[in-house]
Amino acid sequence: MKKYFAIVCTLIIWVGCKPQAKTVQLELSKKDDNVKKSGLLLGGDRDEQGCIGTTGYTWSVLYNDCIRQWRIGIELVNASGSKKTTQGYVVFNHDNTKAELFLSNVDTNYIIIKTNDNWVGFDYTLNKTDKGFKLLYQGKVVYLSK
Repeated sequence: MKKYFAIVCTLIIWVGCKPQAKTVQLELSKKDDNVKKSGLLLGGDRDEQGCIGTTGYTWSVLYNDCIRQWRIGIELVNASGSKKTTQGYVVFNHDNTKAELFLSNVDTNYIIIKTNDNWVGFDYTLNKTDKGFKLLYQGKVVYLSK
């Protein structure tokens, strides 16, 4: 008798739980469809190099890889005006002989080469100072490190 009672209870529990699992699965699939339709799929925005912008990655020519420039680089802020907002980053290679500029006002990243105590290229000069770095464009200071 106890054996039959246990089997009946198990069947009731099994049958009772099964529709809930389908409901949860259906709700999840509806959410997935909504995310895909809205274009907000995290990680679904890979660029031509395979970097995922929504997770903070961007392509680095210097590293030949996807990087988070705000993690490994030095933050640059606008040198003029009262707003000291982030305008870019500078990332150095492993032996500091090259630097890559990530600037918000240009579409291209520039690789500049170390010569003496400065990094130079494409009308940009990066100087190391006692307070950090300053980036000059055509001889004029445009960015400072934060």
